[in-house]
Amino acid sequence: MRTAGIILAGGLGTRIRSIHPDKPKPMIPVAGKPFLEWVIRYLAHFGVTEIIVSSGYMGDQISAYFANMETGCRLVFNREKEQLGTGGAVAYCAPLLQNIERILVVNGDSLVLADIHTMLKTHEEKRADISIATIIVDDPERYGGVADRDGWIYAFEEKGGKNPQINGGVYIFNREMLKYFPDERPLSLETTVFPALIGKGYRLAAFRSKAHFLDIGTPESLRFADEFVVEHLKPLLAI
Repeated sequence: MRTAGIILAGGLGTRIRSIHPDKPKPMIPVAGKPFLEWVIRYLAHFGVTEIIVSSGYMGDQISAYFANMETGCRLVFNREKEQLGTGGAVAYCAPLLQNIERILVVNGDSLVLADIHTMLKTHEEKRADISIATIIVDDPERYGGVADRDGWIYAFEEKGGKNPQINGGVYIFNREMLKYFPDERPLSLETTVFPALIGKGYRLAAFRSKAHFLDIGTPESLRFADEFVVEHLKPLLAI
């Protein structure tokens, strides 16, 4: 079964723009490389060889940087003409996924070092429509919570709650799920698409992971990014 990746790299990065005003957030340097390069190499490590990078703000920097780089993947750059939101960006990539049965979606500004092989296997075994990597964090108020029963998600909670199980931003979609996305733009996976699919009876599995997690969305988290990559990601990739 063919699996392709989508990296959501179109965000504006408003909270850290003052630190790197000349770069889109996924191109901020971390441990000597743009953060997006680490995300791509992480997916390649698990055998994902077809990746669509959905870019937006300053997206020309992304396509120019990777134009002649050997990453072990076939990269396609799909630039948004307007802010589409996470769900809108996935839908915008749909025409490029005609012969793909499963879609692995990750964020371009965060990394959950979950075992993608195990996640794909679990997705198939559970016959899920969508699988979402969830993790436990100490500061859940920064993130939206995920509530599940016996591994099946029934609700997504707003930021500011106390539920320590959060959405890790790694998703596996069966391709047919794309046809059920609402037409509205911008469109959020977390607040609109996923709750709507649950309401229609589709099966969203929580892939609970104890994997290390990093996002570079705030000045505070960005300060720890170099250390995170050196300590956790480089050993995984044997770099």
